[in-house]
Amino acid sequence: APMVCRISWKRGVAALVFLAAAALCLILAMSSCQKSGGGAEAPVVTGFECDVALTYRDMEITGHLTRLNAGTLTLAFTEPASLKDMTMMWDGENISMKMYGLTFGVDPSEIPESALGKGIVDALDVALRGGGGGARVTEEGVKTEGDSVNGQFELLSDPESGSLLSLKVPSLNLKADFSTFAVKTS
Repeated sequence: APMVCRISWKRGVAALVFLAAAALCLILAMSSCQKSGGGAEAPVVTGFECDVALTYRDMEITGHLTRLNAGTLTLAFTEPASLKDMTMMWDGENISMKMYGLTFGVDPSEIPESALGKGIVDALDVALRGGGGGARVTEEGVKTEGDSVNGQFELLSDPESGSLLSLKVPSLNLKADFSTFAVKTS
């Protein structure tokens, strides 16, 4: 005689509720993958502007940095006096300079300051792609380490907002401290 399996409607509903709850947990777990270690926010590496204090080789430089998209960066210098009112722009391929209302292309080999912007662009692009050794939460903040074309870098960001705090690229002798960080989309 064939065996008949009967399931009560109560067990069927309970199984369906359990399956829906399991699916919801899986969806929530996957959506939290956008955060870096320990539930902290991932660093904001595009769509921002901030003030920056740079140490590059033996130079102390301050300015205002804007980065809307990957591969791009605009740095408006405020100090030293010799660079005041000058803006350098990196668009992923070319470097241009704006001074006294005139914009012109720059040969990177003739302007040592162009390497500092390229170093920042490359490190932020690697962090954006999730490259390198990943992020971990430390007492200082979320530390993202990786390798760019300029060598190793260390990016430090605020664990709650993702705002950038600092960037170090030892091979370029470059350190950047970020402040007054704000999201900017255009």
